Amino acid sequence: MADIPRGADPRQIWVNDRLAHRAAVEAPRKAFAFHDWGIQIVDPAWRFLADLPDQTRLEVENTGFFTDRRARVERIQGDRIVLAQPGWRNNLIGYDTFARPVSGDRARFFIGNALAFVRAGGDWWADPAQGKLYYKPRDGEVMASSQVVMPRLEALVSIAGRPGQPVRDLQFAGVGFAHTSWLGPSSAEGYASQQSGAFLSGQVPNYPSDPIRDCSWGCWAFERMRNQWRQQPAAVQVAAAARVLFEDAEFAHLGQIALGIGNDASANLSGAGLETRSVEVVRSRFHDLAGGAIMVGGVSPDAHHPARPEQAVRDIIIRDNTIQGVSQVYREQAAILVTYASAAVILHNEVSDAPYDGIDVGWGWGVNDPGGNTAYMTLGRGYYDQPGNRVYDTPTTLRDTVIVGNRVHGVKRWFPDGGAIYHLSADPGALIAENHVYDVPGGIGVYLDEGSRYVTVRDNVFDGLGLWVNLNALDGAYPRRTAADNVARGNWHSGGKANGSWSDYANNRLIDNVAVEGQAWPAPAREIISRAGPRPAKP
Repeated sequence: MADIPRGADPRQIWVNDRLAHRAAVEAPRKAFAFHDWGIQIVDPAWRFLADLPDQTRLEVENTGFFTDRRARVERIQGDRIVLAQPGWRNNLIGYDTFARPVSGDRARFFIGNALAFVRAGGDWWADPAQGKLYYKPRDGEVMASSQVVMPRLEALVSIAGRPGQPVRDLQFAGVGFAHTSWLGPSSAEGYASQQSGAFLSGQVPNYPSDPIRDCSWGCWAFERMRNQWRQQPAAVQVAAAARVLFEDAEFAHLGQIALGIGNDASANLSGAGLETRSVEVVRSRFHDLAGGAIMVGGVSPDAHHPARPEQAVRDIIIRDNTIQGVSQVYREQAAILVTYASAAVILHNEVSDAPYDGIDVGWGWGVNDPGGNTAYMTLGRGYYDQPGNRVYDTPTTLRDTVIVGNRVHGVKRWFPDGGAIYHLSADPGALIAENHVYDVPGGIGVYLDEGSRYVTVRDNVFDGLGLWVNLNALDGAYPRRTAADNVARGNWHSGGKANGSWSDYANNRLIDNVAVEGQAWPAPAREIISRAGPRPAKP
């Protein structure tokens, strides 16, 4: 036990440069029933929760098919765990929801943030009222000679100019960024995760009377909010900026996404968003992070169809970086995410040890591309019937993405959905080439998800996957060509298969891909393997 300032209530601490585990226990979902007001305890073995003190600081968490959702407890009375609003309500609608996750009983349920849950080495709990921090040492740790860091800041750096006047020409060389704790999920909003750092917050108009029954696979109320999702604020934020360089930097021990580039205004302390170009992240190291490493672009309408041309995020280069041990708390976050940006280049990075995807590009599920997405025009979803949701006739800012020469392995350790490299929506000129993807048992190498168009996947090496490529052509929308004009050519794969509707009708083509037995890679594949990953700095 140690003294801390009264009122301090962090979500992360680090002990000897390792993220410690905020005390929680895993519980079987079958021991509970889910309602719009909260959670009912149906297994008497869990009735002890009503006897825990400080109940308003307890949290529940659910990891499903691709979301990691959290809600704060308001009170526990008998067999009723009443959850704080609006966070709980927002966690019940959409897709892969708290009450009805896509993965069903395979979803995992946790109850956290109580002293009673400090059981294993590395567990901790803070008592802000008394100003105390409790920690159970890991094997071999001697607290008298240990370093314990409790972050006080929610962000470290916010770089931003003003609309039409970007800040310019900044360089951060050899700089280390460490120790933050984003406190957003501690509020009544909780963390209504949607995908990779985007979350639903606030009051939802026309909220359904029976959300679990009627809105666990999309509904009008949820689709009305799709363009109003927020993004997790990064520890280091860059917006309304041009020509910013991070070189030989270290991003470590951070309580959220490490580096946000051109995210929406809601994710920046400055109040400015988007309008970012010519940012480079070079030969830097990202590790021991609660969230993802890098998030580029926004998810708002101004991100995909800017009101002013200069709002577009352009020419972001991410090269020769090492990324490992990320998304340890917010498990649903990709190591690298690019939402809407023009000419983003992700080149020769190493990405490993991540619970979700390695590299994600694209956003919007095709709904903002010219002509929209037929699947979202149905009565059940009704996306385009909602105020502000348009069928556009012009393309989004997503184009000319390059993902080349990366080494991606040891990802997809928690969630079944997604891919080591994952893509959404139309991306004219997109290239995924010469990457080495391995050690993703049963996973997907390249996943071209909803609305993916104009993507070339060539000369990659996929070693031992469930599917080396997967195309979600939304066959339920046939004969509409929702995902079209993609090609996978000249790839090598050991194990796994190609999945999806590869057909002349949609001009999705599999050409000259080669199945390899074991590790008998031909010379060109071995050359790809040897070149993948970070390159040494030039003398």
